[in-house]
Amino acid sequence: MGKKEFDFLTIVSGDDGGGAQQTQFNIVSELISQQKRCYVIIITKKTDGRWESLEDKCKITYFPFKSHFLGFLLLGPFLLYLFSVKRFQYIFSSQTLINSMIGSVKRVGVLRNTKVIARESNSIFQLISGYKLKRYAIAYKVGYPGVDLIICQTSHMKNNLLKALPWITKKTKVCVLSNPVNFK
Repeated sequence: MGKKEFDFLTIVSGDDGGGAQQTQFNIVSELISQQKRCYVIIITKKTDGRWESLEDKCKITYFPFKSHFLGFLLLGPFLLYLFSVKRFQYIFSSQTLINSMIGSVKRVGVLRNTKVIARESNSIFQLISGYKLKRYAIAYKVGYPGVDLIICQTSHMKNNLLKALPWITKKTKVCVLSNPVNFK
């Protein structure tokens, strides 16, 4: 028996009402309306209940932690298990460290036939500095060469990313795509 196939895997940092999480919710809702098979991983406990309306339309796995950090630590081993039993055409995330982890997994050959899409939710290089920025710069260097497409919300965000990481266009495609809006 082969691996169960899904069209999209989306990894969300939490089910709270943040902007990146809402964008991912809107995208998954639209994909489901187009009859796409979706799998969602939320790396924290269910708290807000925002995703409950989709639970009967797609597979959703919540991690058992309040802490994003603990969820992130479990994500790597969980993904390795998940990729051994399921196949995905596309993987989409909207958080830099998660994007990097997925890109890293692809770089080591686990996701040969899967397209990895990373959405930038912030202009990291303008928002943070010091040690934290160094940690993010390492994440970009290690994981983003495995990403197939980086989506920036604005030209300003794209220009800041390319200024900070001039090498990135040699490794992956970077485009500008405004956030989707659910008018319903």
